[in-house]
Amino acid sequence: MTEIRGTGGMMTQAEEGMKLFEAQQGTAAEVDKDAASKYKQEVEVRIASLENEANLLTGKDKKKERAAKGKEVAELKGEQQYVDACKIVKGLEPKFGYFVTKAAEAPKAVETAAVVEEVKPDKAKKDSKKEPKKESAGLSPAETKELEDLKQAIVERKAILKEQGMSGGQQNKDE
Repeated sequence: MTEIRGTGGMMTQAEEGMKLFEAQQGTAAEVDKDAASKYKQEVEVRIASLENEANLLTGKDKKKERAAKGKEVAELKGEQQYVDACKIVKGLEPKFGYFVTKAAEAPKAVETAAVVEEVKPDKAKKDSKKEPKKESAGLSPAETKELEDLKQAIVERKAILKEQGMSGGQQNKDE
């Protein structure tokens, strides 16, 4: 790669960033895929049987029973262990930690003090330029009074227009 003038600082920052990415990579957790797939199949069999039972319950008088079966199915599908089993079968990391035989190793820490020190001077310059903003708690009393006066003037104007026989839509169009 050819070196472009003025990009030395940018390249060192990019290298530091790549080191951080490398450090974040730890080892993946070891999972029991067989147990996860077996548990998933068992739950899916229960779900299928509950859905079949719900399909057999027809009519208005059995609506509550169908709803109860549907809730049971939803509970089974939302169960943490079932969710983890589905993720493991798909080849993803378990969300809740079920079926894990060996925990994942945490990523190692990398010295980022140099990067932090480079960033601090920039922030100091920005902070000195900013003036603290005054916090307002809404409208000032003068603004509130002005709004009330405007509101009162609108109400009076609409009353006059109504006396002249204008409808509400015509009053709104009147300038």
